[in-house]
Amino acid sequence: MTAQDLRKVSDAIQKVLRTAVRAKADPEAFPKDFLIRNRGKNRNCPRCGGRIEKVTVSGRSGYACPDCQA
Repeated sequence: MTAQDLRKVSDAIQKVLRTAVRAKADPEAFPKDFLIRNRGKNRNCPRCGGRIEKVTVSGRSGYACPDCQA
């Protein structure tokens, strides 16, 4: 990754953390375009409308859009 890429990732992480603090980590209080509100079986990505997939790695589960988060 370039220094510019790292800066973009850092800025995005800070934005998400600020949003989570403001929402008091309540998934329903997050903006509608955040993936956390759309986690679960048979849900769609708020960005592209594609199907959200559950991913399990080393016993930990998470959700991702295979198109937007590839």
